[in-house]
Amino acid sequence: DLPDRIEGMTALKSLSVANNKLMRLPTVVCGLPYLQALVLDDNMIKELPEVLNRLVHLMNLSAAHNTINRLPAVLTGLRQLRKLCLDGNPLGEIPASLLQVSGLEVLSMRDCGLAVVPDGLTVLRSLRELQVADNALEGLPEMEAMEELKIVRLSNNKLQQLPPTVVRLLGLEELSIAGNAVQKLPADFSRLTKLQLLQVDGENFDSVPQEVVVQGGGCVLEFVKRVGVAHSTQRLDLSNMGLRSVPHAVIHLTALQHLNLSDNPLTTVPSSMVRLANLKSLILERTKVRSLPVELPGLYELKELRVDASEMLFPPASVCAEGLQATFQYLRKISGANVVGTLDLSGTGMREVPVDISHAGGIAKLDLSNNQITRLPPELSLLSSLQSLELEGNPLRPHLQDIA
Repeated sequence: DLPDRIEGMTALKSLSVANNKLMRLPTVVCGLPYLQALVLDDNMIKELPEVLNRLVHLMNLSAAHNTINRLPAVLTGLRQLRKLCLDGNPLGEIPASLLQVSGLEVLSMRDCGLAVVPDGLTVLRSLRELQVADNALEGLPEMEAMEELKIVRLSNNKLQQLPPTVVRLLGLEELSIAGNAVQKLPADFSRLTKLQLLQVDGENFDSVPQEVVVQGGGCVLEFVKRVGVAHSTQRLDLSNMGLRSVPHAVIHLTALQHLNLSDNPLTTVPSSMVRLANLKSLILERTKVRSLPVELPGLYELKELRVDASEMLFPPASVCAEGLQATFQYLRKISGANVVGTLDLSGTGMREVPVDISHAGGIAKLDLSNNQITRLPPELSLLSSLQSLELEGNPLRPHLQDIA
C-alpha cells in the first residue's frame, strides 16, 4: 500500500505509482484534490474505485498493464480528463461510460481484446489520437465527424482492407496499419494530404509495388501521392523510386500523357503499356531497360521517347540513337514480319538477336547479316516457319548446336 503521509500532500499535481505490485488503487490517492496526472502502470489492479471521480482536475490517467476488466461508470465525472491509457488490460470492449468523457483527446487501448470499435466513438469530437493496435478489429465505424483526429494506430489487427472512413479523416497526420492483411490502398488515399507518417507492411500490395513497400511508409505515401496527383494533371513522375517493373497502377491511368520512369532499376517495359493511348512522353533514362516491346508503336500520340540509346539491344543502339521514328519503324518491321514473311535486320549494328523476334512466328526469311552478333538465342527455334537464315558478316562463335 501507499504511505499515509501522501494524504497530506494536497498540492500534489502528478503522481506515479507504476510497478509497485498494487492490487488496488488506495482511496487516499482519490483525496488529492489538485491531482492532474496519475500513472498506475504495471501493477495488479483489477478495478478502479468509484471514488476516482473525486479527482475533478485529473487530465492524464494511465493504468496500462494491469488486470482491469471493467471501468466504473463514474468515469464520466472526470470532465477534465484529456488522456487515457488502458493498454494491456482485458477489457474486451470500449465501455459506454468512456464515450461520455467528451473532452478526451488521447485514447490508447492497445492489446485490450477489442473486437469492435463502437459507433458511439464519434461523439468524442475532441479526440486527436486513437491507439487500438494489437486487438482483433476487422473494421472501424464512420469517423468522418472526428475532425480533430490526427493519429490512428491500427497495427496488428484483422483488417482485410483500409476502412473507408480513414480516408475521410482529412486532418490525419499519422497512420499505422502494419501487421494486417491490407493488400491495397484505395485510389482516394491521396486525399490525406496532411499525412506525414505511414506505417505499412505486407508482400501482397497490388496498388503499391513491393519494392516501394519495403522502403517504408514514407516512400509508400510518396508513391500514392504522385499517382493521385496524376489523375488530375495527366503527368506522373515516378523517377528514383526503386521500381523494378512498371506498376499496375500506372497502366490503369489511361488518360496519362507524360510518364517519367527514369533513375529506376527497371528491366522491361510491358506490352500493356500500349493501353496508355494518350501518352505523349515516355522517359526511361538511367534504367536497366535494354529492350522495347514490339507493341510500343501502338502509342500513336507518343512524341518523345527517351532511353539510354547506347545501352539498347532491341532495337539496336544505332537505331535508338536515330530517335523515335527510327525506333518505331524498326519495331513495326518486327511486328509486320508475320504478314510479309521476311525480316531484314542486316547492318543494324545489333550485338544480340532480340528474343522478341520469336513473336514473329510467320517469318520465312530472316536476314541478320553484317551485325555484331556473337551467338544465337535458343528462342529462334520458335520460328517454325523459317526457311532462310542469313548470318554472314557476324563474329559468331562456334554455336553450331544452337543454329541446328
